[in-house]
Amino acid sequence: MCEPNRPQLPTHSLASDLVETYFQIVHIRLPLLDPGLFRRKFHNPDGPDGPPFLPIVACVLAWGAKFSEHSVIHRDRDECSIGLLGERRRSRLIQMVAVRAQQVAEICKVYRVPSLENVQACLMLNVLEGGESWHTTSFGVLTEADSLDNSSGNINVPNGTFR
Repeated sequence: MCEPNRPQLPTHSLASDLVETYFQIVHIRLPLLDPGLFRRKFHNPDGPDGPPFLPIVACVLAWGAKFSEHSVIHRDRDECSIGLLGERRRSRLIQMVAVRAQQVAEICKVYRVPSLENVQACLMLNVLEGGESWHTTSFGVLTEADSLDNSSGNINVPNGTFR
């Protein structure tokens, strides 16, 4: 299991908000995770399902931050937007969370070790980093994933289940 130096996670309120924002906005367009299983693992890492895979947690938090209206992120957007007339509101926090998701992925070698969780993290990161849409980028990754031992589960894709 990948165990990079455990960063200080956001406050429980903020982290929970980012997870819920991810499932409300992103998951419906990129259904890679089992929402119930992820939430159980996230909220009870010592439970029978075990802890969630850190690169996926980092991706979920980064995606959630991108769309969140949590007061912490909202204040950061406002502060960063002072003096930017007519420009898109930006946030340092969102950028930092996205960079950290990439760092966690690198530490955990998601690009080099074949596993279903790594494929999920790669797909989430690719689109998060401004890659092409799901339909145009995932074919190559899913073709590579075809050689994986799929004894641990399936990857859900918009047009069915990838086996």
